[in-house]
Amino acid sequence: AFAAFLQLSAGSFADVGLYFDPTHPTKAMADAAATVASQAPLLWLGAVAVGAIVPLAAAFLGRRTGNWKLWVPVAIAAALVGAVCMRVVFYNLGLSVFMFY
Repeated sequence: AFAAFLQLSAGSFADVGLYFDPTHPTKAMADAAATVASQAPLLWLGAVAVGAIVPLAAAFLGRRTGNWKLWVPVAIAAALVGAVCMRVVFYNLGLSVFMFY
């Protein structure tokens, strides 16, 4: 019933200029320019550098040295920290992931 309601009411949210976010269906749209500003360092350093580049480097080092038991936890921890940083950026901006589609 909930899924059917979401499908049937999707058009009405677009008509009034609001997100169609099932968790916040009446939240007003944020300006697209608000996705940059002061949260950019946390996004690029936390989510991209720590969350993507560090695990990739750990994978290469694990393959090169053959010491996977050392580098796998480093890669997993860095990916989790990057995911948390991405979520913090979303919360601080007051946006949902639908803004980035």
